[in-house]
Amino acid sequence: MLAKIQTLIPESSIGYLLHIVNNLVREEKQKYLNMVIDSFHKKREGLSDIEIMERGLNVYSDKGILVSHLIGEAVKRKLILVDENEGDLYITLTEQGKSVLGSFYTDNFCEEFKCFNERVINLFRKHSELELDPFLIQYFYWNGTYSIEEIEEEYIKDFDYFEENDRKKFHSYLADINFEGLGTEEFIFHFTPKLFLPEEWSDENVKLEVVGIELPKDLVLNRPYPNSRYVVAGFNKEGLTSHGFYWLKKKKDLNNQTISISLRWYIGANKTIIHNLDLQFNFGEHKGNFFSSCQRLNRSTKIEQFEITTKLPRDNSKIDNHYIYNEKFVLTHFPIERHIYFSADHNIGKWESRRARMEIEEKEIKEVHYSITSSAEQNWEEENIALIRELVRKKEPYFITRDDDYGECFEMNFTKPISEEQNEEWIIDKVIEFYQTYGITELELWKTYGKHIAYGVGVRMVIQETDDGTYLDMREVFVGSSDDWNFLRH
Repeated sequence: MLAKIQTLIPESSIGYLLHIVNNLVREEKQKYLNMVIDSFHKKREGLSDIEIMERGLNVYSDKGILVSHLIGEAVKRKLILVDENEGDLYITLTEQGKSVLGSFYTDNFCEEFKCFNERVINLFRKHSELELDPFLIQYFYWNGTYSIEEIEEEYIKDFDYFEENDRKKFHSYLADINFEGLGTEEFIFHFTPKLFLPEEWSDENVKLEVVGIELPKDLVLNRPYPNSRYVVAGFNKEGLTSHGFYWLKKKKDLNNQTISISLRWYIGANKTIIHNLDLQFNFGEHKGNFFSSCQRLNRSTKIEQFEITTKLPRDNSKIDNHYIYNEKFVLTHFPIERHIYFSADHNIGKWESRRARMEIEEKEIKEVHYSITSSAEQNWEEENIALIRELVRKKEPYFITRDDDYGECFEMNFTKPISEEQNEEWIIDKVIEFYQTYGITELELWKTYGKHIAYGVGVRMVIQETDDGTYLDMREVFVGSSDDWNFLRH
């Protein structure tokens, strides 16, 4: 008997589809479609057949509303863009699709939603905080699990003081400006010339001329990220290189004003990109005295998030060696501690390391603590994951289950006098011993200084066998700086 196919697609099915694909990443096509179908399956759990039909959740691969037909209908209505490339599938919402999803979340912006929305907005205004992205408020209403009190706790009160204060202190250090002492009419303008090179130009030498604004320090170009196609302009300070430049501005110098800047990038012997920018400044009632060309924050807000970057169009085959383009941006002030900027930059790691060294001396820390860790949750190789889980099951020494993201893992800890920190060759011997004993090839090394120092360093390693013996591949220093590991200096 042939399965019955439903050709009439209700609005609720479209709404659920938009919600699902808005939270998926690029995957192999069949895996992606299976994830969509599985999401509908989870939504159906505990519902009767009638409830499933009424809510438009009867979406399957071979009956009811076919997932292929549902996606096709969304494409036809210009609600989604489908990107198929080399067997992978990725779906994004169009502006019209976002609008339809917003209507789905809010029951066509019903009175109950309007009341909820007003309460959330008033909450953020009461605290002089940047308001949430309206789309997120719509989702919270639909989801039904976020009370006003929970939103206040998570988005206003609950943030990482250590991380946010470090971010603020690093900006302050580079800018030579005490942000705590700024007046209500004083603002920091932070601007970073940044270039993303086409792959075929990535090995070329780069020079930059900045026209339209006087730089406060001598310009230096560097490539601070693992992806060396990014070229960033800044200045040198005590062995560190900044991301961009800082200006202290009065409100009257920015309000209703336009700053025009021309970035003239010279690549190799004969290539030029000229990026002309018009920057305007938006003032609101919310807190914060920081404007940045990298307008990225560590939480959702109603302001647009972006980073101004010079780059060629994706299809640059018809562009000659001289390319000029113009852009306009409106910058909005925000609290500097909310800024997301330095995550992939090794300079902040070096700065944090220096501060930690000073703190260790000031507090007369006597011990340093080391840990070798290998986690089934954090590792990539299936063989390593299986080994760890089996050894945890057998209750082998040092194989435990932690109540955090590491879960089932190997963990061996050591404590040494701080005077012996300069000699860390022994920890490498312990790593080799770990590999020879258990055959596990992925691990992390950690180093901390006790409860009085809120600083730790971590490095990921992979062990490989070669004809010349055992080889340690340092994958990344993901916390702290490579300068913190003395064995890396030898």
